[in-house]
Amino acid sequence: MNGEIMNQERLVRIERKVIGTLQSGEKVFERLRNHLHGSLVSSKILPEALGRMTSLGRDFFDATVEFEDYIGFSVCVETTFQDEITYAQREGRAGLTRFVRNREPDPSKFFTAVLKKIEDGYILITAYVGPKGEPETWDRNATDKSASFWKNHAIVWGKEEIVPGSEKVTA
Repeated sequence: MNGEIMNQERLVRIERKVIGTLQSGEKVFERLRNHLHGSLVSSKILPEALGRMTSLGRDFFDATVEFEDYIGFSVCVETTFQDEITYAQREGRAGLTRFVRNREPDPSKFFTAVLKKIEDGYILITAYVGPKGEPETWDRNATDKSASFWKNHAIVWGKEEIVPGSEKVTA
């Protein structure tokens, strides 16, 4: 029992690592099971982008920051009827994701983050290089916009870890 309590305390400490401060002054903490894409936690982009975001006291919000120069590559790209589409389950996700096989990531000046309020700041839920996307259609936060967005966008194949054997190729 003591080992279990110590493990829970250790997890809390890990989750509470400060990774930035919002322009509005709140601290932003890393989440243990985050959905950070690439090496964003260790990059200079993450704290700079967070420092340009304002919470407005919201319990849950997303924000996109545009930089003057390209900061990286967006792995979520717009697709056309000519693209080769595959569905697969990404690691740590509850449903299938739409992937495109014949494309490369697009250069981007945008950085997007999703944050959730906690008692002493915000937890970073996800962050990625690229403009704001929409929750995937199976996500509990999905809206009508989600279906439309994911009908015309996909993640570049090979840029995200998938659950082995979960691929479903479409014609």
